[in-house]
Amino acid sequence: MMKKVIVAGCVLLAAVVCSMAFFLPGRGLPDGEQEAQHVLRVVLWDYDTVSYDRRIIQAFEAQNPDITVEVTSYSPTYYDFSLEALLASDEQIDVIYANQLPQFAWLCQEEYLLPLDDFITQDGLDLSCYSDTEVLREPDSGAVMGLPYRQDKFLLYYNKDLFDQAGLPYPSSSPSWEEVCDLAQQLSDRLEGKYGIYFSALPEHLIPQSLDQPFDYMKGDFSALEEGLAQYQTLEETGAAPPFSDLDRMDPAQRLFETGAFGMFLNGSWYLNFLAEDTEAGVCDFRWGVTARPGSTAGAAENPMMLTPICIHSETTEPEAAWRFLRFVCGMEGAEILADEMVLPAYHSGETDAQLAARARNFGIDETLVLDDFDPPETPPTAQEREIREAVYARYKRILLGLDGIDTFCTDAEQVRKQAIGA
Repeated sequence: MMKKVIVAGCVLLAAVVCSMAFFLPGRGLPDGEQEAQHVLRVVLWDYDTVSYDRRIIQAFEAQNPDITVEVTSYSPTYYDFSLEALLASDEQIDVIYANQLPQFAWLCQEEYLLPLDDFITQDGLDLSCYSDTEVLREPDSGAVMGLPYRQDKFLLYYNKDLFDQAGLPYPSSSPSWEEVCDLAQQLSDRLEGKYGIYFSALPEHLIPQSLDQPFDYMKGDFSALEEGLAQYQTLEETGAAPPFSDLDRMDPAQRLFETGAFGMFLNGSWYLNFLAEDTEAGVCDFRWGVTARPGSTAGAAENPMMLTPICIHSETTEPEAAWRFLRFVCGMEGAEILADEMVLPAYHSGETDAQLAARARNFGIDETLVLDDFDPPETPPTAQEREIREAVYARYKRILLGLDGIDTFCTDAEQVRKQAIGA
């Protein structure tokens, strides 16, 4: 029997979301083994790009020969749109990988998720092995609606070879934004054709990266976001960072850091997997390092944990098989594969933490960066807060792209908030 994997890419053109699917062959059943009796339809992103999801699912199937997994995968850039369209269709879905807590909150509020409490009680699952499950509870009932798969935070990556060529010290272990901006400017000034730093162009990354603490979109003073805006604009205007119009086009290409054209790259800890994999494969041919993300002063930045939960669709026809999948992928077995690939598992044991620490040391990374210094995750946003966030993100991005001025940002953002809360 062939395992069917559907990998769909989604492109948003004229407000139309289109998908393309292709099939990859899977493993054959050993002689005498019974054909799989259950089919699980799993939706996630980047299945054709990263290896750890494939390894985990293949390991799950090997240990559960009565279950075949069908994967529908989308581009991360359009995952939110694609998942929403898929859920609105008549397609059968059993397991959903949520793209961090804002998407989890939407899935929960739209009643797309199956409560897991009965499964947890039935198996006596120890939730203390996970980084945090309280944020995965439905607000009214308190039911657990997903299991944590990965945890992430923002980190500062840097090219040691470029710093050495420029005669500059590497970023400190807990840098300030002043230090990082100064290093970025000196790198671009001393090294012709090189940029000191580049970023993801996503406001949902840029805003928290520029703040010491999470921003309260329901009550916070929007002027707190202006300093980060001005900071990013200055880096662009002085040539220390690429134009944001270029960053916007390059956004899906995280591996651009590996071209050697950038001194620093501010991104999530998930990028460790790309760097480690490409370094071991000989694709990345320069020495690199990683340190904590910058704050307003050295050591001031908090590191709220970003969680990737996996959930069971409320209309699954295979609840028991889906639960077995969650237990495996979000448990010890999945965590061991994640740690081996330099991805930070949300499941913790002495063995998996030691494995991740050893992998970090192999690349000269301070193991505390991947094991410690995680602040509690933010509370999943309400529907109102998500509406405010998306509108603020849109205005933030327009300013960085030079389409609007910064002078009306606070007024516009406050008006958006008043409209959302009906004030």
